[in-house]
Amino acid sequence: VTPSVPEAPKTYTSEVEPVDQVTLRLETDAFGGIYWGGEKAKAPRLTVSSANPESPVAGSATIRVTGPRGIVVLDQNQGFKLNPGETQRFHLSLPKDREGLFRVQAPIVIEGTKRDFTDTFAYFAHPHNSALDPNSFFGVCGHFGQNKGDIPHSFDLMSKAGAKWFRDEIYWGGCEKVKGQITVPDWADRFMQPAVKHGVVP
Repeated sequence: VTPSVPEAPKTYTSEVEPVDQVTLRLETDAFGGIYWGGEKAKAPRLTVSSANPESPVAGSATIRVTGPRGIVVLDQNQGFKLNPGETQRFHLSLPKDREGLFRVQAPIVIEGTKRDFTDTFAYFAHPHNSALDPNSFFGVCGHFGQNKGDIPHSFDLMSKAGAKWFRDEIYWGGCEKVKGQITVPDWADRFMQPAVKHGVVP
């Protein structure tokens, strides 16, 4: 019988960059990325967490928040140093009078390596029924172009829910049958006209 010879220990070299062990996440008060204003409201938080179990990690994040119409409402550089397993939170200071959808971009750089981060949230100055707001930014993605949906009942429901616009498909082949001549096909007009009558903009 040939005695077994134990294998020599193997050494593995990790290709994980330090930046790969850091995660970013956006926190808001309500589920679904909604931030309610008011006296007791907590501003959205950008959390930075380290998954490195042994060594501290230091880096920086360039935080930019853009609001409705692409207006920049926050632009700052934030440094951080995380101990193993630590999480830090940075509160995003926002204007109190601007409601809408906001986009957060916060690329981080650690030891010269960059990773991008993007997320979105909605902000209301005060809890209220968006159906009463004529400037509501909510919309709906439908498939009326695929003969789905109940016209005009669907648009009545959209309007009552506060949706002020909708997105749908109109195929190019039906709009430009003759090169250079763009027309809206009758089947598309069939759902666009009822939408406009209910205050929902295509």
